[in-house]
Amino acid sequence: MALIFYLSSNPAPKVLEKQFIPLQDKWLHMILYLVLAVLIWRGFFWEKIWEKTETARWSLFAAIVGSAFYGATDEWHQAGVSARTADWADWIADAIGAALLYRLRGPVSGLLRKELSFHKARESERPID
Repeated sequence: MALIFYLSSNPAPKVLEKQFIPLQDKWLHMILYLVLAVLIWRGFFWEKIWEKTETARWSLFAAIVGSAFYGATDEWHQAGVSARTADWADWIADAIGAALLYRLRGPVSGLLRKELSFHKARESERPID
């Protein structure tokens, strides 16, 4: 979130002025907010995300809504920053990016499960003082 706030507080980098792909700005918004949703999901609901429980479903919903809400507040923030503009289309791209987590929840939870297994294995190898 701090990175997004920093980026939205400054003028857009010059490299982004040239369009390499159509709707480049919107694609960047979607990717950034998908990553934010994954990090929120992982950060707050670390060991619950692959369980088929009500908590796991709500954790996914909370990560998506939280990321989309932060996108809305970021657009509001940009309205007060010179050299930046607030744009509804940017917020829609943010929300779509966050919502992509729902579609990608299987592969993402698989990667996070491997990460958790790795950390648990490393903890079990540590000598007890």
